[in-house]
Amino acid sequence: MDKTTTSMYNAGVHYYHGTGGYPLDYDKAFQHISAAAKAGHDEAMHYLGVLYQNGEGTEQNYQLAIDWFYKAIQTNSKNGLAAFELGRVYLFGLGTKKDYSLAFDFFDCAIKLALGNTQLYYPTACYFAGSILLRNEKYEDAFSYFVDAAEYGNFVEAWYNLGILLEKGFPKSEFKSKSDYKEREGKAFSFYKKAAELGDVNAMYDVGRICITFFQFKESCEWLEKAAAHGHEEANKRLKGVRSYMRHRGIT
Repeated sequence: MDKTTTSMYNAGVHYYHGTGGYPLDYDKAFQHISAAAKAGHDEAMHYLGVLYQNGEGTEQNYQLAIDWFYKAIQTNSKNGLAAFELGRVYLFGLGTKKDYSLAFDFFDCAIKLALGNTQLYYPTACYFAGSILLRNEKYEDAFSYFVDAAEYGNFVEAWYNLGILLEKGFPKSEFKSKSDYKEREGKAFSFYKKAAELGDVNAMYDVGRICITFFQFKESCEWLEKAAAHGHEEANKRLKGVRSYMRHRGIT
């Protein structure tokens, strides 16, 4: 890419963010980024798609946004951010019909183009991809995506979904051929607890529920109380049951 095109792109990004001594100016950002995109700069193509999608420096135009995202991933560089944005387009129906299959394909493409976990969008793309697979009951495939979403993005939903998958018995490689519910709950517990510590109310309930299985009644009450305090009705019912059991057994 020639220096002039790169300079136009860089100036546009500075105008967009108001950095590098440049004032925040969406109109000038659009002018510079548009010029760089039309000259073949793949990152500018992605940015131009974002500008059209958000209506920044130009009128909002979802179709032009989609067009520029497609152009960005069709360059030799195969822009991963543009693939991620196309995933969002089809996941949320931004200017087009929702299409979960296409959304997954673009998120998976973005993940592969990230070349590891170095890109900021990586954990979010993993979470979205895993969520689509979970929606389609492809539990075995969803697990690895949620692992990276949890590890690199600390997504509370990813931690919780890992707990759900493990309690269902996935991935199968984690379990004996005929695992019982105690083994599944035992493996799910730490993931539910991580989500609970991050504030997920359903995870608080599940931690409390599993603590009962392993006779950890005091800890169970602590987590069920937290879930009940957030309006979780089942947690409140189960909490009353645990307290009654503890009274009758003389457990303090």
